[in-house]
Amino acid sequence: MTGKLTAVCGIGLLAGAAAAQVPPDIAAKIRAAGQAMDPIAAGALYRPLFAHETYQGLTVTRDIAYGNDPLQKLDLYVPEGAKGPLPVLLFVHGGGFTRGDKHGEYYPDNITAWAARHRMIGVNVDYRLAPGTTFPGATQDLAAAIAWVLMQAVIVRSQGPQSRLRRALGRDLKGKLSPFVYLAGIALAFVHPLYADGLYAAVALAWLIPDRRMEAGLKA
Repeated sequence: MTGKLTAVCGIGLLAGAAAAQVPPDIAAKIRAAGQAMDPIAAGALYRPLFAHETYQGLTVTRDIAYGNDPLQKLDLYVPEGAKGPLPVLLFVHGGGFTRGDKHGEYYPDNITAWAARHRMIGVNVDYRLAPGTTFPGATQDLAAAIAWVLMQAVIVRSQGPQSRLRRALGRDLKGKLSPFVYLAGIALAFVHPLYADGLYAAVALAWLIPDRRMEAGLKA
């Protein structure tokens, strides 16, 4: 398959590179703070590094809707003049599904901007939060957005509606029907849990069947 697509949720794969880029004075202060999780204090240390961020060389498109809810939006970071398929780094902010945002003073924009500056497409995602949306609302958003709809939209937006991948995907009935079957399973779980398990299994099995459209379309 020509053109590798890599979706990365979180920053786990960036840990080694990030550690190598921590300025010595900040690293010393972090060590001095000990084994504590204090995002406010840590943010104050890093904020000056991004005070003059202009996103030069990047095309940043904010608040692209992937659903009807005001929080179902994403920000897209693309290298200017980018051509051809690019890897995708998709970042989902933390906050226990009760807080957080895809856009702040510098975080998490610095992560997706880093991706775009290293010849990737960076995507920051917002999702519905509690208590306005109860469980599993946020996970439904992430399942739908990340698993298929969001990634397909990003690819088409960056490469154009006539891209080879878009043509290869075609009508994509499996991708369009899976979220509805999954949601039906959630509703059934309150009435007939075994039937709900059956629907979940059906969706999982459907995605285990190899999909040769992309390989065939990209080789054409």
